Amino acid sequence: MAHCNSLKHLRNLLLATTVATSATGHYALALDPSDIDTAVTVDATNPQPWATSDDLEVGVSGTGTLTIENGGTASNANAYIGSSSTSIGTVTVTGTGSSWTTYPFLVVGEEGTGTLNIENGGFASSGFAHVGSASGSIGTATVTGSGSSWASGDALVIGYSGNGMLTIADGGTVTSVETYLGHEIGSAGSALITGEGSSLSNSEDLHVGYHGNGSMTIADGGDVSSRMGYIGFYDGSVGTMLVTGENSSWTNRGPAYVGVMGNGTLTIADGATTTVMTDPVYTGMEAVLLAYGNNATGTLNIGAAEGETAVAAGMLVAPSVVFGPGTGTLVFNHTDTDYDFTAALKTTDGTSSIKQLAGFTELSGDSSAFHGTTYVTGGTLDVTGSLGGTIAVSGTGTLSGTGSIGTTTIASGGTLSPGGANTIGSLSVNGDLTFETGSTYAVDLAAAAGDLTNATGDITINGGSISVKALDSRTSYTDGQTYSILNTSGSLNGTFDDVTTQSAFLATTASYDANHAYLTVDIASDFTSVATTANQLSVARALNSLTQSGPSLSLYNAMLALSADEARTAYQQLSGDTYATAQASVQQTGRGINNTLNSHLRGMTSGVSTPTPVQPLGYAEDMNGKTVKDARFASFEEKAESFDAQRFSGWTTGFGSWGRVDGTDGGLETSLGNGGVLFGIDGLVTDAWRIGVMGGYSHSRFDTETSDGGSNNYHVGLYGTGQWGALALRSGVSYTWSNVDTARQVTALGQTLNGSYDANSINAFSELGYTVKTGLATFEPFAGLAYSHATSDAFSETGGSAALNVEGTTNDTSYTTLGLRSSKELTLLGTEAVIRGTAGWMHAFGDVDPTSTARFATGDSFTVSGTPIDQNTALLEAGLDLNFTPSSTLSLTYTGQIGKNAHENSVSAKLKMQF
Repeated sequence: MAHCNSLKHLRNLLLATTVATSATGHYALALDPSDIDTAVTVDATNPQPWATSDDLEVGVSGTGTLTIENGGTASNANAYIGSSSTSIGTVTVTGTGSSWTTYPFLVVGEEGTGTLNIENGGFASSGFAHVGSASGSIGTATVTGSGSSWASGDALVIGYSGNGMLTIADGGTVTSVETYLGHEIGSAGSALITGEGSSLSNSEDLHVGYHGNGSMTIADGGDVSSRMGYIGFYDGSVGTMLVTGENSSWTNRGPAYVGVMGNGTLTIADGATTTVMTDPVYTGMEAVLLAYGNNATGTLNIGAAEGETAVAAGMLVAPSVVFGPGTGTLVFNHTDTDYDFTAALKTTDGTSSIKQLAGFTELSGDSSAFHGTTYVTGGTLDVTGSLGGTIAVSGTGTLSGTGSIGTTTIASGGTLSPGGANTIGSLSVNGDLTFETGSTYAVDLAAAAGDLTNATGDITINGGSISVKALDSRTSYTDGQTYSILNTSGSLNGTFDDVTTQSAFLATTASYDANHAYLTVDIASDFTSVATTANQLSVARALNSLTQSGPSLSLYNAMLALSADEARTAYQQLSGDTYATAQASVQQTGRGINNTLNSHLRGMTSGVSTPTPVQPLGYAEDMNGKTVKDARFASFEEKAESFDAQRFSGWTTGFGSWGRVDGTDGGLETSLGNGGVLFGIDGLVTDAWRIGVMGGYSHSRFDTETSDGGSNNYHVGLYGTGQWGALALRSGVSYTWSNVDTARQVTALGQTLNGSYDANSINAFSELGYTVKTGLATFEPFAGLAYSHATSDAFSETGGSAALNVEGTTNDTSYTTLGLRSSKELTLLGTEAVIRGTAGWMHAFGDVDPTSTARFATGDSFTVSGTPIDQNTALLEAGLDLNFTPSSTLSLTYTGQIGKNAHENSVSAKLKMQF
């Protein structure tokens, strides 16, 4: 920067000489064609009004603006934007092909306020550049938009002695030899690099807070690169760097210093990445240096800073982090559940600390050379590598791992949990281990591979409790098991206050000798002891019969670790009762087919109005009421007095409904839904009888809070109707093939169990109705009988130790129905309309208590019940038909079935148009 300062002094000297020898004083500054205190535009048709070799001042003593646009180009020697303390200068370079070149020096905000905008593909080039040069000045530079760029051929200083701001956004780019933010004492420089494609590239170093205050934010995909990075360089300086957001990155080819002799903070958050030392030239050097100077402070935040709300972590890619000789701090305050910090941690002389505040942090590197203090007050610090120094665990913090740690104290609220989330093994303490009153020693017996914790120094137990967290899935506890949970080469003194476990089935006791603490685990009661319903009892007995080996033992031991409430919830999830309740979905689909066919048949007979069907396509009378002659249908054409003029017809219609089946005997509520389409053809076989065939497809859902089920259904059937005066008979039979897929969650075990099987059903119905026409309305009392025969194949689930082998099922259920339909024609809002309604009662008998029989991989079979089919159900229907024109009708219909345990509803809207 010496050259930069010399240039400034040289310019001031020349100006002073010009003023002293000029008879007109400062007139040269005001009248020079390269001085702008007005608005000047340069474009492809308006060349610049000053000589290329001139210095350029924009905003000399007043307000000046220079706009270079529409492919315009301009160049000059030095440039000063906002020269005097009262001036305001703005230069804008906008549009592809527009460019401005200034050399060797560019000042944005010399003593006043200066603004440089490079946008929409514009380009600017300079040598040295100051943004906010003199004390009290304000300089702002913005490079925004894809293709917009600024090339600084030497140092770029944001806030030399004044206040400087640099924004690079939306794909803009800036290149420089080196960049300084906050150069002199009392200065302030800030930079924001934001958006995919936005970048600041330095061939040399980046200084954030040189003598003054500097801050840089890299966000939302922005990128900064440099040779080496310095945050908080000289005494009294303050440097702050935030790298945040997915794809945001800061890359250094060499080391990064956070707090060289001043105060530095680097925060990496929300999926951003900071990479240090990618150039082989720097191999062997330390990567990140915190608090490099004796009086410096350096802080590295992963996630949020201490005292702030935790956010997602960012990634540091570096071989090492060195603390000191000043005060260095590494803070983990994030929301990740599996964050791995791989850098080796080291200390020199000084005060250094690690603070685990929130999130799950794994230290997998060799940090045995760290000799500071680690504070674990929240979240989990999982040491799978090594960590030297001393460790204090308190608050809600947990220390876990299978690596080695230094002298450790577990204070009130703190937890020591040897073993790890992803590994099995013991924890080594190179020093003393102390448990204080209120502390917890969480024992994961699944990680037991010998002594759970081994200490080289003394173990002191001043109270606290042992908590059994998990059992070993490979070990049978039917005869009891004893574990060494603490081992020391020194001496063991004191005892825990108690041993706790949430298990409803285990008995646990602690014992001690001079060098060990032991834990004995026995089974105190079997699984039936907490069952409160018939289904729970059935599952509990099956669990008791599991073999003590393989996946069955794993399932058995996982259940042993549960509390009574957790076990009862698990029994329900293990039971597979959804396969019993799923039979309600089969019944719902069958009734949907019956109702759709019956509605179609009612539309083919006279009587109470029905929801308007899709207009059949068939052979019928012409517009003059005369029969269309066709030799193929001669036999039918002789019978024109038939109740239905359409001899043959084709039709299609959609159907669907949604409903709910309440859970019983500890079962969960099931949500049901189905929808599909049917199509058919039918015709008259006598004056009174009409028969047809149909086919179709539907999809059904049956979901609970912890399971999802669905089936693809394919339908074929026969149907027919006959009418003798006021009496009508409607009947049909259908066959359905179903491909069923299910997914069940067993949350206590973390398993998702999947099933796939085939099912089929036969559904038949008959209904007899009698039409009564009165002056008030038309009525039809009716009686019906329906039958369903449903079967499902045996199958085996996949997905974990709790997977079931489910037996096939057969259910035969019959339904009788009594009810009354009515309809009335009227005029509504000037339109011919029909209102209609139905009220009825349906009674079910036969197999109304669905069950499912299954077994685990080993052990006894068990049977559980689903929600019973309602034996008595109210039937409701209400509808409105609006005849807008003789050839168009809109029908709105609601139907409902309401029982004690189940509720089913359907709403439809149909528009019929004839052509």
